Amino acid sequence: MSDRPRAIAEELTENVIDLEGHDLVAVSLGHTDTDNTTCLHVPSIGLVVAGDAAYNGVHLYLAESKPQTRREWIAALDTIEALNPSIFILSLSFIHATRIVARMKKATTLRGLHRTKNGTTTHGLIGSFCLCRRS
Repeated sequence: MSDRPRAIAEELTENVIDLEGHDLVAVSLGHTDTDNTTCLHVPSIGLVVAGDAAYNGVHLYLAESKPQTRREWIAALDTIEALNPSIFILSLSFIHATRIVARMKKATTLRGLHRTKNGTTTHGLIGSFCLCRRS
C-alpha cells in the first residue's frame, strides 16, 4: 500500500465536465452494440469520441441484437452525425486514433467516416443485417 493520498471520484450531477475551458459533453446514445452507450462531444473543437457506437475495419457485433436494438443503434449514429464532428474518433478500429485525427480534420459526413474493412459503413451494415434477417 502506498502512503500517497487517494483521489476519490465525485459523482457527476450533469453531463458536462469543464476541462481547461472546454466543455466535455457526455451524450447519451441508448443502445448501440450494448445498452446505455454514450459518446463524448467537445463542441469547441468539433470532436466526437464515439467509442463502441461506430466501427472501422472490424465486424459489427450483432449476435445479440434484435430489430428494435438495431433501430436504436441507427438512431444513435444519427445522433452522433447531428453533432457535426470535424474530428471523429472511434475505439473499434484498425486505424490508430492519431492517424484518424490527422486524416479527418475536415470530415464530410459521419456515414462516410466509420467504414468497415470492406468499405461499408456501420450504418449500412446494420441495415444489411436487418434485410438478411427478414429473408
